[in-house]
Amino acid sequence: MPGWHRIQAYIARVPMWVWWTCVLVLPAMLGLAIPGIGKTHDGAFHAYRLLALREAIRDGVWYPRLFPEFAFGYGFPVLHYYAPLAYYVGLLPMLAGRGAALALDFSFALSLLCAALSMGWLTWRLWRQSTAAVLAALTYTYLPYHLADVYQRGALAEAWAFVWWPLLLGAVWEYRVGLLTFATAGLLLSHNLSVLLILPVVALWMLALVPREGKAVWRRWLTLVGAAAMGSGVAAFYWIPALFTMPWVRVGHEKGIVDPTDFLAPLSQLTQLEPKLFLEGIFYHPAQMLLLGGVSVVLVAFWPTVRHRLLVGLMTGVLLMTYLLQTPSSAPLWRMLVPLQWLQFPWRWMGIAVLSIAFLVGAVSTLGPKRIQGIVGILVVLLIAALVPTTFVERAPLDPDRYPQEMWQLDRTFHRIGATWTREFLPIWVDAAPETIYQSGPARERTAAPLRSVRLLDASAQQMRLALVAEDEATIALHQFYLPPWRATLDGSPLDTFPLGELGLVAARIPPGEHTLTLAWASTRTIRLAEWLSVSSLLACLVWGWRHQHRRIVLLLVVGGLAAGLVWSYHRRHAPPIMPINAAFVEQGWLLGWQPETLTPQAGRPFHLTLYWLNRGTLPTDENVFVHITPPNDGVPVAQYDGYPNSGFTPTTRWEAGEIIIAREVVELPASLPPGTYDVWVGMYDWRTLERWPVEGREDDRIYLGTIEVRAPSQK
Repeated sequence: MPGWHRIQAYIARVPMWVWWTCVLVLPAMLGLAIPGIGKTHDGAFHAYRLLALREAIRDGVWYPRLFPEFAFGYGFPVLHYYAPLAYYVGLLPMLAGRGAALALDFSFALSLLCAALSMGWLTWRLWRQSTAAVLAALTYTYLPYHLADVYQRGALAEAWAFVWWPLLLGAVWEYRVGLLTFATAGLLLSHNLSVLLILPVVALWMLALVPREGKAVWRRWLTLVGAAAMGSGVAAFYWIPALFTMPWVRVGHEKGIVDPTDFLAPLSQLTQLEPKLFLEGIFYHPAQMLLLGGVSVVLVAFWPTVRHRLLVGLMTGVLLMTYLLQTPSSAPLWRMLVPLQWLQFPWRWMGIAVLSIAFLVGAVSTLGPKRIQGIVGILVVLLIAALVPTTFVERAPLDPDRYPQEMWQLDRTFHRIGATWTREFLPIWVDAAPETIYQSGPARERTAAPLRSVRLLDASAQQMRLALVAEDEATIALHQFYLPPWRATLDGSPLDTFPLGELGLVAARIPPGEHTLTLAWASTRTIRLAEWLSVSSLLACLVWGWRHQHRRIVLLLVVGGLAAGLVWSYHRRHAPPIMPINAAFVEQGWLLGWQPETLTPQAGRPFHLTLYWLNRGTLPTDENVFVHITPPNDGVPVAQYDGYPNSGFTPTTRWEAGEIIIAREVVELPASLPPGTYDVWVGMYDWRTLERWPVEGREDDRIYLGTIEVRAPSQK
């Protein structure tokens, strides 16, 4: 079996510190093995984003800059501004049929493992001692801030930043051009704010090259900068549009949403000799302070024998600066330097502190005599023993069948929007207070759009095409927040779009006559240029790797890309398309179409369907929508939904004249419902008088949508 012998040979070449690190990092993941998602600050946000990403992939959108179901159905440009890599890692279990909770834990667990191996690799390359590599890797994993990112803050993106920091430093020191390109792209796609944190440290390491390289250092610097630029080019599809379109959303306008100086604290609070949950969940644990104190004493005592003293001294200075930047004495710097203000929270510097402490532990572990390694090892074991219990946090179940309604309910409960805390992705054209957009609208005069007829021709996840007849100039709006990528074409010609009303809905003005209107999410010039730059940079990297004898890596990347394309094609959803209905209410508008999530729902589970309304005129009162599930030839509902449209989050007093409302409704199917064929009906009514809106051609004033085949409940 030559293939098996080759595998054994590869395994034998893996250093022992790698195996030890993989085993000893496992206790840090114990809390992730409990079902559900941790009740962390941001954990639920990331779970919902994973669900939205899966839906987009199923709909054929490989990189969805917009999640149309976020923000109570008005749409949020999450992945246009937020780094996507951690979500695509978490997507892997979901494509294998697992849930969002496990997918989130998988991404966190992989970040812990990769970060430990990254730190171990840096220590190994500098000192070539396995024990030092293992101790540095374990310190990097178990220091309180790193675990707090996973189990307290739920900071998925920042947890992935820990993976790239040691690789960047090692690539600079060893002049590894390919690794620097890879790590730069990885960090930009993981957590853009962490780039600001590590940049000063990388600059100091580049300066540390001067004594070693002498006059040739300029050439080294230029090559390293070129490699970092190439990595930035690979990630350009994300960061260039995010940077240059910040004026579209609040994050580009509302400086001071968070004042960093409000979170500064005296140094004495950072060194208390008792376990402390500081500010937003950052532990300053006595085990950490004991480890740092022991390492500091050993460094002072054995300083003349320390290898790479320049780097050790540099990282010691960096560590001191990270602590000082969290104290009130640094307040003038936070107010003066804009890049510091972008970091929002001073405690983010604790990530660099973790990097520095782990690096110093690795340096100390290389010193003789051997008892020093034993002392450091005991301190690291105490750190692990003290911090592992903190990974067992309270967990909560996550039911993907209640998405996105469960997300909307949480947003309403906590007065937030779009599964974010600070509303940073809310478009600037939204004048309504975010906590009011799901409430009844203000009183206003009744207006009507001069539309004679409207028909839905076809629709997809991010596009809609209508045939309409306007008696006079009319405004057509889509139930989505306006952003410049929303484009309109009228009879094949471009049509200007603009924000409408206090909700800033994407809208277009239609001249009188018979027209075909298309509303679609499209790429802007900036987005297209950034995507082409990414493709060009990636191709250049592959060519460089092939020419520099990295052909196995190039082939692996190419095969991986092809495999990802095949998986994407396989998982594209074969759900029922959006089906035109084009039923007219006598006075109020049209039901253009509907889309069931599936035509074969299961008894005992929610049945999701999306309704596409076009509202002819504004309404002075809130009306209810009803969805009835009835047996064939029997008008008595066996399951139903009655309430405000869009699962109760879009009252009709919010509807604009000429607005296309995308309403996601849910009907709970009883577990006792017998399997079989059922009809689906929909209509509107005044809940005060129970009077239904008249429907053209229907005496019962309800609209027939189609049939579904209810399956029996699953047996557990």
